[in-house]
Amino acid sequence: MVILPMTDDLRASSSGMDLDSRFFIALRGNHHCHFVEPQINHHALIMFSPALRDRGWFDRADTLWVRIADPAAHLYARQLVLDILRTASAEPHRFETTEVAAHLQEGLLLAFDDLFRLNPLSDPHAPSASARSVRLVQQIDDYIAADPIAPIYTANLADEFGVSIRTLGGAVTKVRGMSLHQRQHKCRA
Repeated sequence: MVILPMTDDLRASSSGMDLDSRFFIALRGNHHCHFVEPQINHHALIMFSPALRDRGWFDRADTLWVRIADPAAHLYARQLVLDILRTASAEPHRFETTEVAAHLQEGLLLAFDDLFRLNPLSDPHAPSASARSVRLVQQIDDYIAADPIAPIYTANLADEFGVSIRTLGGAVTKVRGMSLHQRQHKCRA
């Protein structure tokens, strides 16, 4: 489960740690946690299937993880969740087709990939991309160029190139300085 703050004025604490809207929380399995909210807060609680694997989000079961979100990744994830909820409320019939549902799911997963991958406190002088990452990004670019209007699903790309989703996303971030989701949109623009 991911708990995503949906307002800018969030105030809460968890196990004595003060939280504000910069943080998001991830929980895998069971974990004893205690939250105190001195005011009304708005969150999106997004539950994922236990079958969801290979995204590199969680390393251990029964873990509560509190992390500062990259502001751009957080804003994008929050806006995407709001857009999905607004559309579902106003036009529920749009979600009836498998293709639309798969597209929305993929977009949401990519947005959360960005939340988990991008670290606003990371060292800007981190080691540069490896030759393997450069080759993988070139394969992605060639794949997108071959059929630029076809929908692209991260899991399919990872399968195509024989790597994990985490490896795929990490390579794009190292080489292009942006997430895979941002890269896909830039290639199509």
